[in-house]
Amino acid sequence: MRYIYCKNREKEERKLYYWYHPYFVHIAYPQLQQVAHSTLEANNLTGIPNDSNPYPPVDPTRLHQSATYSMELTKHANQLVTKISQSTTFAKELMTAAQKSDQRKVDELIASVGIPSKVTTKYTPSGIRFVLHKEVDGAVCCEVSMILNW
Repeated sequence: MRYIYCKNREKEERKLYYWYHPYFVHIAYPQLQQVAHSTLEANNLTGIPNDSNPYPPVDPTRLHQSATYSMELTKHANQLVTKISQSTTFAKELMTAAQKSDQRKVDELIASVGIPSKVTTKYTPSGIRFVLHKEVDGAVCCEVSMILNW
């Protein structure tokens, strides 16, 4: 609500103007509330779901498949992290090759761990990033990423 002051020649008046909203109905007028509510329902603006869903029915098969493959990738990532954490010489060789930007040597070291998944490696002066991915039917199904700092 806003009050606006209007000056007449004789006296100063205070008039009350209401903010207009098409669906707001005061509780004192219940018959108008029913009309406004039925208008909302007709336009489906109530937020209450109805039977007409605009989306296709869900099929969780692919999500289930991705989750299963992600569990495998997580095991492979664990193998890689275990190798790095338990072998100081492996970690030193990996770090030296990455700092020299010797991608071929980095790939050889990762392959020597024996992980069957595809691993993409990117490195910066502050760390290394491993992305393990699984392809199904020629498309990437899922990925697991790890960032290790040095």
